Amino acid sequence: AGGEDAAEAVRAAGGQALFHAHDVTDPDAWAACVAAAVARFGGLHILVNNAGIISRHGIRSIPLDAWHRTLEVNLTGVLLGMQACAPAMRDSGGGAIVNVSSIAGMGAHYDAAYCASKWGVRGLTKTAAIELVDWGIRANSIHPGQIVETSFFRDGAPGHAESARLSIPMQRQGTPRECALLALFL
Repeated sequence: AGGEDAAEAVRAAGGQALFHAHDVTDPDAWAACVAAAVARFGGLHILVNNAGIISRHGIRSIPLDAWHRTLEVNLTGVLLGMQACAPAMRDSGGGAIVNVSSIAGMGAHYDAAYCASKWGVRGLTKTAAIELVDWGIRANSIHPGQIVETSFFRDGAPGHAESARLSIPMQRQGTPRECALLALFL
């Protein structure tokens, strides 16, 4: 939702943008997305894997379908994105992959599938960094903590966002802009 509006805002500001909705768990959808980007821009140099869902279930209570769906979007989607984009990036002269993990990929969190998937993104990114370097592709992961105005915190249990914010030494959540600037730097 809002994807075409965001692309139009980029174009209105003088940039180039193409909105292409796709399911990150579908290899054919990834192939179509890469083909559209290469056709529109003449090459591909950047991939930011940022799709993610949360299940909000612990180890003792997670339904197996929620486990599978969370891993499929959060981890398999990252793999499929790198598989689809890396050859086009190589053929375009190299580039950078930024995989969005989470602070949950550095520690623990009361969501079994989400935490496991974000640890997986961290390891998968390290593997990509060593496997893709000879194609001129850098791979990094970023590990945001709490980000304001995201559904992960907005739609959580009452008081969750506030109590979580109080655990942050700076006493504030990060912003989407801060994450975007880090991805842009990488």
